[in-house]
Amino acid sequence: MKKTLISIYILTLLGCSKDDILIPNKEKEVIGYKNKTTNSIRLDSKIWKWFGNENTSFYADIDLDGDEDVFISNSESTPLINYNDGGKFTETKLNDGYQIFPRSIIGNDFNGDGYIDFIILAHNDERLNPNPGEIPTLFINERGKGFKVSKLNLKSSFWHLGSSADIDKDGDVDLLICTAGSIGIMINDGMGNFKEASGMLPISYTNCNLIGGMLEDINKDGYIDLLVYGHEFNVLNNAPYPSKTKILWGNSSRKFTEENSSDIKEDTNGYGIIIDALCVDLNDDGINEIILSRTGDPINSSFYKGYKIQILNGVNDVTDKFIMNNTSNSESAIMWLKIIDVNGDYKKDIVEGVRRRVKFFLQK
Repeated sequence: MKKTLISIYILTLLGCSKDDILIPNKEKEVIGYKNKTTNSIRLDSKIWKWFGNENTSFYADIDLDGDEDVFISNSESTPLINYNDGGKFTETKLNDGYQIFPRSIIGNDFNGDGYIDFIILAHNDERLNPNPGEIPTLFINERGKGFKVSKLNLKSSFWHLGSSADIDKDGDVDLLICTAGSIGIMINDGMGNFKEASGMLPISYTNCNLIGGMLEDINKDGYIDLLVYGHEFNVLNNAPYPSKTKILWGNSSRKFTEENSSDIKEDTNGYGIIIDALCVDLNDDGINEIILSRTGDPINSSFYKGYKIQILNGVNDVTDKFIMNNTSNSESAIMWLKIIDVNGDYKKDIVEGVRRRVKFFLQK
């Protein structure tokens, strides 16, 4: 059945009331509503609550009660946990975890107890020069009853993005962490204690134009691969430092090298900055897609203005196969992405993770 604004069936299914604002897509099909009183958003019979000024968030079942909770870090405050109990959320502050301008959250079970833990990467106030930076903060989940907070054994820096996976195949989760200009790997001892590794990345990545990376078995060969990305536009300036977006393929050596890598063609239309990436099999054909969130570069556009969602199979662009209306040169950047079936058609859609606006990219 086509989901249109005049479909009484759909409005009943979503539980629409006089306090709700309908959310249409560009074809004026109803894909959800926003409650004017509570700010909660219902999509395909799922409640996705808006918690206000979220800088970055991570959705997971933190207390293992079957509900999706939310770990939130605002631009300048203590992190918050919003525990979900059947749609009713209870907020808890983590007072020991205060950081200025958190840029990303890495979530995984770092100590092997079955509960998801978190790491916040922050870079302090961008207006400060010199910038004092921040030290990445580790939040170990105490079995849903709170968090033990500590700092990673790293220097204070302008930290940006990160990822986690079992790089060395020893049964625990390791880290990839990125500043504005360097990428590093930290190896886990299995208990959530991390130590910087050497020799696992190209030495040139200690001084580069890359700000992010994604650890995933992209080609499903049993080895973790590494996608690196960031200020790709510097390729157009013939920068002497690594700037290319590329996949470094995993192998039995547990080392990532540019000799065993594949380049992704740089954008020449003004979207030469990549600020988030996902790896997911969008159409369940057994082949992973890579989803990139691009924004404006200072060469052919305006710095961090606009967005472009790009979808790849390996290094080949397949965006038009999956979504429409994937660019804007006037709206603000899409800082991070979430996958959800927005319109109940059993397809994986791409959603802006931060609830500043309702932004969907429906799969065709």
